[in-house]
Amino acid sequence: MEKLVAVVSAASSVSSAAYVPVIKPVAEDIGAAITLITYGAVVAAVGLGVNLLHKEWVRNPLTIEPLDIPPDLAATGLNGNVLSQQLYDALIDLQRSLRPDDGQSDTSFVELPRLQLDLQLPGTSWSVRGAIRYFKHLIGRPERRLMGEVCRVGKSYKIRIRNASGASIDVPVRFHSPADVTDALRSTAECALSLIAPLDAAAIFMSLEDPSQGHPRTLENLQAHLASAATDTHQDAYVMWASVLRKLGDESGMQAKLDLARATPSIRGISRQEGRLGVRYLNFMGSLHRERRDFVQAEQCFSLALTVAPRSISAVSNLGLLHFDRGNLAVAKQWFERAVKEDDRSSRGHRGLGLIAQAEGDLRAATAYFTRAIDLAPRAPWPRLNLCEALRFMGNLAAAEYQLDALQHLDPMFSRQYRTRSRILQDRGQLTLAIKSAQQAIALDARDPWAWHDRAQIALIQGDVAEALASSGQVIQLRPELPEGYRSYAWALQQSGDMDAAIAMIERGLKLADDMWMSFDHAEMLYFRGGPAKALAILEKASRRWPERVDVWRRLAKWHRFHGHPQDVEACLWRAVQASPRDVHSWCDLGEMQRKVGQRDNALQSLARAQDTWSNPARPLCLQAQLHFDRFEYREAEKSLREAVVLQPEHIGSRLELVGLLAKQERYEEASQLCDVEGIEGTQAATLLRRSAWLLYDRSDSVGARRKMDEATAVAPHVLDSWLDLSRLCRMTWDLSEARRTSELAVLRWPGVPDAWVVLGEACASNNDLAGTHSAFDRALTLAPDAGWIAGVYVTALRRYGDEALRTAEALLHRCPSSLDVRLRAADLLVDRLRHSEALQLLDEAAAASTGLDDRALLRKAEVLLELGDQGSGIRTAQSVLARRPNSIRAIRILAQCYKAKGEGDLAEEQLRAALARDPFDVDARLDLAKWMPKAQAKEVLEEGLQQNPHSIRLRRELLKICMEEQDMQSARIQLDELLAMRPTDVDDLLQWSEDVRRLEFPDAAYEASRAMTLALERQPTSARVWLRQSQLSEIAGDLERALIEARRALDLALQPLIPSIVLKVANQLIRLDSTDTVMQLVDQIMNEQPKGDPWLLGDAASVYAEAGLWDRCVSCLRTAIELRPGQIWLRKRLHHALRATQAIS
Repeated sequence: MEKLVAVVSAASSVSSAAYVPVIKPVAEDIGAAITLITYGAVVAAVGLGVNLLHKEWVRNPLTIEPLDIPPDLAATGLNGNVLSQQLYDALIDLQRSLRPDDGQSDTSFVELPRLQLDLQLPGTSWSVRGAIRYFKHLIGRPERRLMGEVCRVGKSYKIRIRNASGASIDVPVRFHSPADVTDALRSTAECALSLIAPLDAAAIFMSLEDPSQGHPRTLENLQAHLASAATDTHQDAYVMWASVLRKLGDESGMQAKLDLARATPSIRGISRQEGRLGVRYLNFMGSLHRERRDFVQAEQCFSLALTVAPRSISAVSNLGLLHFDRGNLAVAKQWFERAVKEDDRSSRGHRGLGLIAQAEGDLRAATAYFTRAIDLAPRAPWPRLNLCEALRFMGNLAAAEYQLDALQHLDPMFSRQYRTRSRILQDRGQLTLAIKSAQQAIALDARDPWAWHDRAQIALIQGDVAEALASSGQVIQLRPELPEGYRSYAWALQQSGDMDAAIAMIERGLKLADDMWMSFDHAEMLYFRGGPAKALAILEKASRRWPERVDVWRRLAKWHRFHGHPQDVEACLWRAVQASPRDVHSWCDLGEMQRKVGQRDNALQSLARAQDTWSNPARPLCLQAQLHFDRFEYREAEKSLREAVVLQPEHIGSRLELVGLLAKQERYEEASQLCDVEGIEGTQAATLLRRSAWLLYDRSDSVGARRKMDEATAVAPHVLDSWLDLSRLCRMTWDLSEARRTSELAVLRWPGVPDAWVVLGEACASNNDLAGTHSAFDRALTLAPDAGWIAGVYVTALRRYGDEALRTAEALLHRCPSSLDVRLRAADLLVDRLRHSEALQLLDEAAAASTGLDDRALLRKAEVLLELGDQGSGIRTAQSVLARRPNSIRAIRILAQCYKAKGEGDLAEEQLRAALARDPFDVDARLDLAKWMPKAQAKEVLEEGLQQNPHSIRLRRELLKICMEEQDMQSARIQLDELLAMRPTDVDDLLQWSEDVRRLEFPDAAYEASRAMTLALERQPTSARVWLRQSQLSEIAGDLERALIEARRALDLALQPLIPSIVLKVANQLIRLDSTDTVMQLVDQIMNEQPKGDPWLLGDAASVYAEAGLWDRCVSCLRTAIELRPGQIWLRKRLHHALRATQAIS
């Protein structure tokens, strides 16, 4: 046992001895580390304490001591401590009003001194600051002290303020109520600063005073500071004086003060030949160079300012703004982040980050940054103004106006807010109020070039070229280096029709400034001038110069979209969303392109990313509606559009899309309600009124449509589209002289806009002015050589002129070789003349030139092949369209027609039912299906369609026709009553009813026809068609005298305005009623005035000549018509009949 214990003891001693060499060094290292950390902490604490003591020692605060008060005032509860606290608070409030944004605003360029305040009250506990103040007093270092007393003067009081040297000033005050204390101490604070710290007082007064008054108190305090303060503080005073003179527009005086500032050394600054330059001088000069777009000099000044004061928030934020102006967003963001890092309560830093986020399209983040900047500086005008702009870009105009109202309450003399309000009013279409706001901004600061620029923009919208040129010239005069002046001046020249001068002006501006937006304008003008390759080169150069700017890629995508390059468009838009992942417009543009090329899943992903931005909610919702519309999900599309209208009522595009959807379903009442302009003004009201006019025209209410269109022109006479739509409506309602007059007024006011010349050309063609037509369209193509759609409209307008249209189309094929529209119109002309091989060749060229986004050429080719009887080729062509567009209803209908012509009725019906399964609201497919079926089945198909869409006029008319043919008078009456209720001003159904009851020999046919005509005359008492039909019914009834009177009434109405086809039909009726000579003179006059290119008009004239027995003229008219339409069998039959009549007479 003893041996065992000995062994265990030995083992224990050995193991402990083995561990001692290991544990001891570790323990010693830990102790040394603890000792080192302790010494380091002591040194750091001492260093921090020394730093704090140094900061307190170098401070030169204004110490406010308690005010002495009289006993009667003390009895009210006021005492010296309370008044001194109120005075301290008043000085702090003045400081905040002076320094709303870490210093004066960007346009002031000067970083003002920061007022340091201390409040010394009796009975306060010991503090380091108090000890330092005591030692300063012992060594005789002067301090700034603010003392005073309240003195009674009769029944009122005055506060006598004194400084340490004994100088005093009296401020009359009153203390009738507690509310008087705040106002009294505010006045006392302003006077105290003038006494104690003139430079601080000058800074405050410069912020408070109106420039129109000349800043008298500011200059007075600056002079006092220069007379009393040390010389090494004069530089800041001279810089502030220069800032005042700049605001007053005295450039020479400003430069003189800057020279004095440069010659005066600063306490702390960079050595130069004249003296030491301080941070405020350097920041001012850098901002001056930045305004003049001398970015190199500006960067040097700001960098020197940082050398003087490495923690200067002004210098850091100025460098951020400098790089922001140069388009270097990444570098600018680094500087603003540094500003926030230096001081997380820096309003300027957060505002700068908001500007970067807004430029990158992340409006949600931008509003967050601007809101934070406002929280840090509630009285700051610029962050609130930037928030207004961000909300405006988000489409939330109501919230933007709310912020503007708050800003106006804070500072009604801040001129920039009126510029932003002017832009919001422009977005609302209220241009009259926008002009007033822009003029108010100019009145407050006539030297603000941006206010003049906004005035020029409004003038351009109004078509006031002279005012636009004058305002743009003012911008150039005030700031010759500002690109916006050259841009607005160039667009004014372009609108006046002088494109060469406009391009020269843009190129002049580009020599002065490398500006992205000016490059865009240069490319667009060259594109209009017929240089698409040059425009593309400029845009590609811009994409290399500013690859991080989303606007560059969107503009480049727009160019490729115009030229039908879907792959390039998608590539550019992907670069756009990479440059700005939070830009809603880029994601929506990408989604729309993906939708057009059939990438629905990708489009849905882009839609989701757009909705995640929480910006402009109407835009993603409109894209969502389009995606539903592609699948014929009309209810879902309508739901999305209605949501867009509710969420963003200012977005007029979503409202118009909803109106278009309802109009497609023939829900005109609901569509008209959406066009109500109550509470809407300006251009938006005019847009809705024009849309309402076209809705009324679609419902055959020409009078109501004209009234709405006139109202739109009166509401917004400055809107070109109002005049163009009015001219089109006048032309379509046969008020041809008014159509021409209106279009001439539009051209006179907007001579540089191609659309105005196009409408004038159409009006000239309708007025039988061939030379005027050529002149107007030639001018339009000169202004926009690459606009192929103009060439297409040109050919269409000349179609009434027969061979002239074909000759013009052939010339345009050489003038506009890339125009798809002119090829399609030329092919139509060739098909009319049975020149099918040439037409097919043109359509093949058009199909080869068109891209995957345009199937018109292939669809028209399939129709031509169907007319030729080549059903196999037509089927293959239609199937090639369906391979790219599986939901193309038109292609399915052509395919079904080909199968039907081929004798495969089952396949034709299957195709049409497949089309209706995709789109139950498609009327054309349903009518085709009903046309190929027996009446009973056709009736079921039509009734099924009316269940889907009870508002369809065409389906109900077809159903009425079947009921009439089946002699189902009761059902026919029901359908007629429904049609009359749906179209309360239309007479077409009544005229057709009066004809059908006679033709089908219904019981009481005469009564039914007479009743229908009575109602028609009530609806349209001035319709020549109604009176003509009434005359025909009177003739059938045997009352020839009454029929003659009614025919003459119809003729009078058809002549005012002149409707040639109606005049010829009335003339035919009058000849039958034995009134030949006068009528024939009128017919000859009309036919001599009208171009010989309308086969239908020639057919009507042939009927008149046949009725009058003038068979030679009849044959001549029919032969001319057959030359224009050789494939029309009915014309050949009538010609055969006329020739037989001629032979019989001979």
